[in-house]
Amino acid sequence: MDATSRIKFAISVLLLATLACGVNLTAPSAQPPAGQVDTAVAQSIAGTSAVQTAIAQGVAGTMGPGQPSLQPELPSLTPTISLTPTMTLTTTVEKVMLTVSQTTNCRKGPGAVYDWVGALDPGEQVEVIAKDPQGSSWYIRNPDNSSVFCWIFGQYAIITGNHGALPVYTPMPTPTIAITKTPTALPADFTVSYQSIEDCSGGGVGEYWINFDILNTGNVTWQSWFGSVTDTATGQTTAAGWNFFHYVVGCASSTLQDDLTKGESGGVYTGAFANNPTGHAIIAIIRLCTLDDYHGTCLTKEIHFTP
Repeated sequence: MDATSRIKFAISVLLLATLACGVNLTAPSAQPPAGQVDTAVAQSIAGTSAVQTAIAQGVAGTMGPGQPSLQPELPSLTPTISLTPTMTLTTTVEKVMLTVSQTTNCRKGPGAVYDWVGALDPGEQVEVIAKDPQGSSWYIRNPDNSSVFCWIFGQYAIITGNHGALPVYTPMPTPTIAITKTPTALPADFTVSYQSIEDCSGGGVGEYWINFDILNTGNVTWQSWFGSVTDTATGQTTAAGWNFFHYVVGCASSTLQDDLTKGESGGVYTGAFANNPTGHAIIAIIRLCTLDDYHGTCLTKEIHFTP
C-alpha cells in the first residue's frame, strides 16, 4: 500500500471512530434534555472539522519535495513563432538587341538628311538604347565608334527583347540643308575657243586659216555663223560665214554639220591671212544665229588670244 492509500485508510478509520462516539446505538429512551442534544451536535461538527484538518495535514505531511502535487498540472505552453523567410527579388532587365539583314547606315538622326557616322553589317549585334517617337528608328551605340551613339533606320532591323519598354528619345532637329542652285542654261548661249592654224600657202602664196571650236551651251539650235579675225600685229582682218559648221583639216573641210543642237559642238574658221599670225595678238568676233543666212536670234562673242 502506497502512502496515499495509507492516509486514506487512516482517515476512514478516524471518521468511523468519530461517528461512533457521537452516535448512541442503544434503544431509544426518553427524550434527552435540550442542552445535551446541542452539546452532541457541536461535538459532531468539531469532530468533522478535526477529520478534515487531519486529512489536509496528513496529505501535506506526506508530500515530499520531489513528489507530484495532487493538483493536476496544466502544461506550460510556449508559443512557437514560425517565420517565413523573406525573399529578396533581383529584377533582371532584359536587353533589347538589334541585328540587320542588310548593311544599314547609322546617322546622327533618324533619316537620310542627317550626317552619316557609321554602319551596321549583317552578323553584327548591338544593344538598343531607345527609339524615336514613331518607332521606326532605333538609337544604338555606334558600331564603328563605341564612344558615341547614332540612329539606325528599322527597315532591315531585326529586334529581340521587349522593345515596347524602351524609352522614347526625341531626335535632334533636322539639319538645314544648303540648297545649291544648278545654273540653268540661257535660252541662247555658246562658248568659243581657239583650236589651230592651218598653213595652206601652197606655192608660196600666203594663206593661213584659223580654226575655232563652238559649244552650244544654250537651249536653242544654232543654224548659221559669221566670224571676223584681226591680226593686231599686221592690222589685217579676214572674215567668213556659213550655214553649216565644220573645221579646216589639212586645208580641206571636215564633215559638215547643218546645225548645233543643245550641248553639241562644231567648228568654224576664218581666213585666209597673207602672213603667218603665229605669235601675234588676235581678236576674233564670232556671231551665231538660229536661222540660216544669219537671221533669227543671234548672239555675238569676242575672244582675244595669241596662237
